Amino acid sequence: MRPGLYSHLPYREIPWWSDEAQKHPRLCGFEIYISGYRICKLEEKDISDLKKAAEGFKTTIHAPWEEINLGSDDPHFTEIYARRLNAALDIAEHLGSLAVVLHTGYLFEKVQVPEMEKRWLENARRFLAGVLEKRQGAHILIENVFERDPDTFRRIFDGLCEVHPLSICFDTGHAHFLSHAPLSVWLDTLGTDIIEVHLHDNAGDCDAHLPPGDGTIDFPALFEKMATLIPSPRIVLEMHKKNQIIKGLDLADGLVKRYYE
Repeated sequence: MRPGLYSHLPYREIPWWSDEAQKHPRLCGFEIYISGYRICKLEEKDISDLKKAAEGFKTTIHAPWEEINLGSDDPHFTEIYARRLNAALDIAEHLGSLAVVLHTGYLFEKVQVPEMEKRWLENARRFLAGVLEKRQGAHILIENVFERDPDTFRRIFDGLCEVHPLSICFDTGHAHFLSHAPLSVWLDTLGTDIIEVHLHDNAGDCDAHLPPGDGTIDFPALFEKMATLIPSPRIVLEMHKKNQIIKGLDLADGLVKRYYE
């Protein structure tokens, strides 16, 4: 099956994309991002309008990432994020979205010894178990961000899977900028648990979210490797400017045709 192409879609851009997307038949759908501040303020009419704007397209929801830390010791903080994640899950259910993408907030600087990482992971498992206790059917994707290598991410991911079945959203730009491991090693380590790929580029110096080809990632090599491991991933163009998303769609479509068809 041909990988589907999706676009990152901030909530504030929905009016523009609901019209513009009709011009791009290769676009299957959107990954909708709503900030933590805004998501808990949305009313029933806002969510109904969102569903109407996305009509005819598949959707995923990117949960708020601001100040996220699933393994926090602070119950006041985790209470706030639980409200935000529950709001994202409610919206996903209302829209019939395919999945909710989640950052973990893992930072090596805060868990530099095994005992600290163990405590962080225990807290994170407890947090997820509490939020997902009555949402057994929720499809959650864990995204790599600040993990320095794929083995660390794999260890965290496997630990979280003990409380709920999870899949992986592999972010190419994060791995390229924040890890010294080649993208091919990330793919080998995470394998078929990857069902979604965030596609964006950078020069290895910052998380620039550039269109593929505008940084230093070797995307032909990446797609060649992906095609051997991941049969039909969702591919989300995660650029932040409209012209970059359109450029990214063209480039990604060419790579899909070359390596998946």
